[in-house]
Amino acid sequence: MSEICEKELPELDQEVSNAVIALSPWFLPPSLLERRIASAEPLNAPADEEKASSQQKKSSQTVEFTPLLDRDRKSWELWTEERLKRVQYYMDITDDQPGLKEAKGRLSNVANLLVTFHGYASVGNVQQMKVVLEQVRSAAEKAEIAACGDLN
Repeated sequence: MSEICEKELPELDQEVSNAVIALSPWFLPPSLLERRIASAEPLNAPADEEKASSQQKKSSQTVEFTPLLDRDRKSWELWTEERLKRVQYYMDITDDQPGLKEAKGRLSNVANLLVTFHGYASVGNVQQMKVVLEQVRSAAEKAEIAACGDLN
């Protein structure tokens, strides 16, 4: 368990932090987003309210990120699968150690979040990918404290 605490879990934390940064090119800078919203077609007071409602929905659904290409989605899926395998390995190590029951639960939460991230990566939902990565980072920190608290 000491190798996991000294090397593996801190490395996982760093990889997740790097992944959050790696997603940033898919997000538009605020200045471009504001320009894009400002240039949206104004509502032209259509005859019926249903058409106005439809136009409002379209303008409020401005995409704030660039969609992922197929190769990028596959790359993120593979990245996630590798981390999921590692987390499962850490969980296996905690199986026969009764004092690490909380750590195993925390690691299970990390694994579940990685599965969620994988799903968003599969459909290219960058917005949710970033949200879930932040949750993974937080959950991994909690797992590290639960597993390594006495060793740190």
